[in-house]
Amino acid sequence: MDVWDDPAGATVFTYTILTCEPNNLVATVHNRMPVILRKENEDRWLSGAPLRAGESGEFLVPYPAEERAMVRVSPLVNSPAADDDRVIRPLGSSGGTQTFLAE
Repeated sequence: MDVWDDPAGATVFTYTILTCEPNNLVATVHNRMPVILRKENEDRWLSGAPLRAGESGEFLVPYPAEERAMVRVSPLVNSPAADDDRVIRPLGSSGGTQTFLAE
């Protein structure tokens, strides 16, 4: 996360999501996916020390598809007004029924 002041003096909070080519699972729904750090790479990535030439290639790769699962979730995931766990509950789970926000 980065914090900076815009020209009008307002504080702005920003962040970046790094993406990479999708793994076989994600490729069925999108042409890219977020980079997911493997546990063994977290400390190095977060150390703040500059990466050696080519070292970022060890981190910026698709996470193995066989270590992830895909589940259907509510369309609420597309609404910035929805800011609770309903957006990530699998449909069909306890409380994971399809729910829409009142307009």
